[in-house]
Amino acid sequence: MPSYFSNELFLQIRKRKKLTQAELLSREIVDRDPISKASIERIEKNKHTPRMKSVKALAEALDLPVDTLLIPYFENQTSHILQLRDKLQFYLLYATNYSTAYQRVVEIIDELERDGNFAIGGGNRQYLLCCKATLREISGADPRATMRLINEGMAITFPEYNEATFDGDALIFHEVNLLLTKAKVYKRNGQLLDAIALLIRISKGLENLPQDERDKEQLLAPVLATLALCQIRTGNYELALETCITGYETSKKRNKGFYLPDFVHAKALCLVNMRQMDVAVPLLRQAYFGYALLRRNKDAADLLEFAKIECNVAIETYGVDTLKRPLPEPEFTYGDTDEFDTFGAMLDKFRKEANLSYANLCEGICARSTLENIIKGNQQGSVIVLDALMQRLGRDIDKYINTFPGKEDFYCKQKRDQANALITSQKYAEGEKLINELATTKMFEKNVGLQFIQLSRARMKEYHASNDPAHIEELLDVVRITNKKFDLRYVATTRLTYYEVRAVNMIAIHLCNNEKSRHRGLQLFEDLVTSMDTFYIDSTAKMRMYPTVLYNYTKYLGIAGRYEDALPVIDVGEMFCVAHGQFKALPGFATNKGCILFDMGEKRESLPYLVLAYYGCLFIENFKGVETVMKYVKTHFGITLD
Repeated sequence: MPSYFSNELFLQIRKRKKLTQAELLSREIVDRDPISKASIERIEKNKHTPRMKSVKALAEALDLPVDTLLIPYFENQTSHILQLRDKLQFYLLYATNYSTAYQRVVEIIDELERDGNFAIGGGNRQYLLCCKATLREISGADPRATMRLINEGMAITFPEYNEATFDGDALIFHEVNLLLTKAKVYKRNGQLLDAIALLIRISKGLENLPQDERDKEQLLAPVLATLALCQIRTGNYELALETCITGYETSKKRNKGFYLPDFVHAKALCLVNMRQMDVAVPLLRQAYFGYALLRRNKDAADLLEFAKIECNVAIETYGVDTLKRPLPEPEFTYGDTDEFDTFGAMLDKFRKEANLSYANLCEGICARSTLENIIKGNQQGSVIVLDALMQRLGRDIDKYINTFPGKEDFYCKQKRDQANALITSQKYAEGEKLINELATTKMFEKNVGLQFIQLSRARMKEYHASNDPAHIEELLDVVRITNKKFDLRYVATTRLTYYEVRAVNMIAIHLCNNEKSRHRGLQLFEDLVTSMDTFYIDSTAKMRMYPTVLYNYTKYLGIAGRYEDALPVIDVGEMFCVAHGQFKALPGFATNKGCILFDMGEKRESLPYLVLAYYGCLFIENFKGVETVMKYVKTHFGITLD
């Protein structure tokens, strides 16, 4: 796996070490690898990428391991190790809810410790120390030993760290989670003011984090959740409410929603302490069903007990507490990785493994000459081109390269992702404005860039609400921008990029909305699932559309009365979403399951899923879903959901 020098990381690390450019250059590196002040300035402005020899010298001058300045830093690890890392993160999230999850964390840490890459200093060693410290804090072990692990981990990338003088310096790698664990140790020991001060500084450090905004928000949510609880325990309810609001918006926007119930729960605790029970109780109820939807069973049970003992309130569970919904054994899949000097060399290996010619791989994405230059290392390629090439190979680009060739690429990607999120949230006016801006840029004038523009406009027109055959042809035209010979009959054996999958998903919805063509639509959904299962090597690449496709497939299976076919597919979708922390897709599966069970005559068994769907839709602000489920439950059960 190739590594890329991160100019932004270099700049932030130099600043937090309080070294001027001149002071950095005065160190011994000048004698061995002369670097001018002008070169340093160009590096920090992202206008120059140093040679590996210079990177090693710069790292030494900063008293850091060389991989500190490289992304990805998990060099030369097998797909098995990458899978273990993802499983470890999953089980750590559930370690307080399941003893089996806790035990799996112990086992995976033991296995990683036996791997040589995790025994030496650097990002891997810091990661392992971070996980061990987190596990010890969860178990309530001796805090002194936990602090030793944290300090050892911090010393790898931040040897000059001093809590007394730390004031929002940029935090990199696993420093955020190390310091978060330290704050939790303070909280457990009753040192609440120390915990609050540290958590606020961590939040400031995240603001300076030289990474994609998505990384900041994924890291920020658990920091804010812990901060809110500390503020509540010190009686700062107003501040805690503000933290909850910020945290909820953070988690809702980019964090897949895992921490949404935590912020609603914390907000309810504030209101309980402020004696506003009329507002607090509905929030406690919502938090309970949020925990249950995520299968955080112990958190859900603890909340019920708190409501009963501390608030004298018995929360109606509608049978949700009796559901047997085990924690899934997650399967994170990755293609094998090797050591490569360039992204192009890695791309070419993946191409050969997929048995794709140059023409097959680059069709509609870029010119063949562009692909050849990328593979030879003569050209970097734009981010949307690299992303689409990796998608066609069934790979998640973020797992292989986490930097972008230039600032224009970075901003275009951010605008693209933002526009996509706005359209998904049905905020069409704002989304259209961004789409129109992107349409004027060179990157989106042809090939995969143009495909994104046309697909986005199709989504904003809500073609899925119409049965007009012309709309299907327009969507086929979108797919054929990057797949000229595309044929709906061969979807199951066709490699599809993210935009192609989304367009075919919309076509299948069109067909299913017409009773006469519903069987064709259902077959198309089945073929789409087969294609993704076959060709998407990385589960994180599959995650982008898999839950959506499975949700739509099971919805129309239910409408067609194919209940026995739908239920196992729903189970697959739910397990996949829980394993990948995808809260936002879970209410849809609960809705489908509840309606199907009811139609099968299992009225009692259907109600818990419908209630989960109702409160889940509230969390993600799907008010159309809220209203639909509310009416359904009122009509068929005579129950008015709050």
